[in-house]
Amino acid sequence: MENFLQVRLLPFDDDLNIASVACAAKQSEILSAKSEASAREKYAAWKTLENAASEIFSVSPEQISFSRTEYGKWCAEGFFFSLSHTSNFVAVALSNLPVGVDCESRCAFEKKASNGRLNAAKLLDRILTQEEKKSGSFSPERLLEVWTKKEAAFKYAGKGAYSPKELPIASFADKTATFECGDVVCAVCSDAVELLQVRLATQKDL
Repeated sequence: MENFLQVRLLPFDDDLNIASVACAAKQSEILSAKSEASAREKYAAWKTLENAASEIFSVSPEQISFSRTEYGKWCAEGFFFSLSHTSNFVAVALSNLPVGVDCESRCAFEKKASNGRLNAAKLLDRILTQEEKKSGSFSPERLLEVWTKKEAAFKYAGKGAYSPKELPIASFADKTATFECGDVVCAVCSDAVELLQVRLATQKDL
């Protein structure tokens, strides 16, 4: 198989109906989500994954074998994928090479950067390495881009505990790309990043 990298983006409404997915273990996880909003996001992401994999590999969702790694990450037999969701929006990345994807609402992130609980100074300490802090000022928009890239890179690596302030962005700069969809900023990390294709799905596709 030739190298490929595809990211599917899906915005959806609060009226999204949670139906069933082919993977029984994932269905149980969706139904046991802590809130209805979380369940909708998990369902939308997984259903988008099933649809994309079925289309790309010409198989039914029931033919795809899913399992978890020792770090708890979902994986599939025959391809790599990564999922992310935020505020009624999901991003799903598929590739024949390791991949990580992240999406964040700009509005929600900027609120974090301006409130008293988690303000801009705290975000800087949480996200940036010591060297990155010395590289210049970081606006909320620039900080959001760094945050999504680091999240995507961590998912690409697929192991360990996430500590963005210990993850220098320069170490994976040639593997990452960022793009936007409305209010949402997305980042993807992969060895096939130069082959990136982005597709916008709709709620009707689920």
